[in-house]
Amino acid sequence: MLSAAAKKSHAVCVPFPAQGHVTPMMKLARLLHSRGFHITFVNTEYNHRRIIRSQGPDSVKGLPDFQFKTIPDG
Repeated sequence: MLSAAAKKSHAVCVPFPAQGHVTPMMKLARLLHSRGFHITFVNTEYNHRRIIRSQGPDSVKGLPDFQFKTIPDG
């Protein structure tokens, strides 16, 4: 029998790194998280800094199973 953690779906969200794509993907990620998904949000280093600056470093604090990963810009 699988545990509840093993049954949880995992979504990896990778937005196209251009203006107008990151925010809608973040909204989708939050929606999926509210439906029980484990979320990994992959972003460029530049866009990650922009998200943290605009939404604050604690924007997903308190959301278990929601993590950010960055990839190099170039």
